[in-house]
Amino acid sequence: MRQVGAFFIRRTFQDDPLYNVIFKEYIETLLEGGYNLEAFVEGTRSRTGKLLNPKFGVLKIMFESVLSGRVKDVYICPISITYDKVLETASYVDELLGADKQKESLSGLLKSASILQLSLGRIDVRFNTPFSLKEYIQSQIAKRPAFGNKENQMTLLRSLGYQYGP
Repeated sequence: MRQVGAFFIRRTFQDDPLYNVIFKEYIETLLEGGYNLEAFVEGTRSRTGKLLNPKFGVLKIMFESVLSGRVKDVYICPISITYDKVLETASYVDELLGADKQKESLSGLLKSASILQLSLGRIDVRFNTPFSLKEYIQSQIAKRPAFGNKENQMTLLRSLGYQYGP
């Protein structure tokens, strides 16, 4: 996965300020270089098919990079991926009944390769209209001047996450 540009992040790094700074710098460097970046606003995939609340980590870095002027602009293309059958339903039910969650691993992926041959229904991929993050911020501040204040910028970020997230 790393050979095609994927990078892995910790689920939480609030207790490690150095990791936080390095991760932020890495994302901003990618954005400055004009690289495409795929991020999941929900932070993870839902094993039940239920929409999750947005997580603001990567979105906040992009947002602050544009606000600060370090990155000229970021274009966002909201994408939705849904599928008929959730593969982890049985293991999820077991977990709800008290069983330990099985960690994902390469061997688990290889063992489940046979699942890819099954007919599991339909996968829908929907693309919304791409938009400029800079223009979005400017339009929201024009509508609600209070969003221009540092204290209210988290409200503006949340509105972005919920409008284009779940």
